[in-house]
Amino acid sequence: MPFVVVMGRYIEFITIYPRYRYYWQFGIASYRRQGQFSIWRIKFKIATLTLKALETGLPPYLAQQLCPYAPTRALRSSTSKLLQVPCTNFRFGSCSFRVSAPTLWNSLPHIVRFCESLTTSRKHLKAFYFQSAFSGAL
Repeated sequence: MPFVVVMGRYIEFITIYPRYRYYWQFGIASYRRQGQFSIWRIKFKIATLTLKALETGLPPYLAQQLCPYAPTRALRSSTSKLLQVPCTNFRFGSCSFRVSAPTLWNSLPHIVRFCESLTTSRKHLKAFYFQSAFSGAL
């Protein structure tokens, strides 16, 4: 449910029943907090799917959409396991897996991209996103 709809219902409810104002404010605050953390969950899921597609090639319909970055000259970034990000003209196109997965993958630290097994890389990935999500709160 979008935040605007929740705010509209809150305003309607408060005008009818003003004594419930405290409970609704707490509910909206918790809804807003859940929305912030769901962004990190989505990023973790996309990064995990990208990792599985790169390591195992499964599922094949996702693995086919990921292209490794191959620079034309000899650069230091040629050995950093980066993915090529395709160009898009619209915002809707940038939300697709083909664009968002390489963007997230390229933003990950070196230790996550170069893990040897799937379990250790998921552990490092979870730690990285946990630190990113709670960096302002600590």
